[in-house]
Amino acid sequence: MSSSRIQVVLDPAEREAFRAQARRERLSLSAWMKAAARDRLAAAQEVPFPFDAAGLDAFFADCDARRTGHELDWEDAKQLVAEGLASGRSET
Repeated sequence: MSSSRIQVVLDPAEREAFRAQARRERLSLSAWMKAAARDRLAAAQEVPFPFDAAGLDAFFADCDARRTGHELDWEDAKQLVAEGLASGRSET
């Protein structure tokens, strides 16, 4: 495998911030910057949500298939939230 070098011009504060984060992740600055670039490239290549009509129809059909029970009406939902807040319980 052949490799090549590139030069990246950074201001001193930026360089130190990058170096400090690399140190926290136990990486060299070079390894950290390569990992950041790979992450950015991977994120750019992710498949976006299907916004075409067929994709949306399939998405909502899947949502409908997963639905169980019934949905509370708004007043019942507000009451349930108020009771939860009053009891001091927190469920996450």
